Amino acid sequence: MNNKQNYIVEKILQKLSEQGFAQGKRNKFELVESTEKGVRILREKGTEDEIKKDEIEEVVKILLEKPNIYDYNVENFRKEIEKVIKRRIYSPLWAMIHLVDKDEYILD
Repeated sequence: MNNKQNYIVEKILQKLSEQGFAQGKRNKFELVESTEKGVRILREKGTEDEIKKDEIEEVVKILLEKPNIYDYNVENFRKEIEKVIKRRIYSPLWAMIHLVDKDEYILD
């Protein structure tokens, strides 16, 4: 993982911790617990999901390569990341990447 990728992942996790949630287009994902390995979030329907830090890292890596994905809706975002993320955690990941401004994903 490069420095920019690490910086963004840490910034996402910090903002999620400070704010306590990530807001998607329709759903809110509340932070239940943050660990060294990732985060557990609570969906509005009451189910919990664990999102591993390496899954967040993979998504950030994709966004650094294709920053325009930031503007995609959840369905198109899913199509881009499902090659590396094999579980149905697309909506919370979409919400989490939006905790950081799009400009952060543009390589200098």
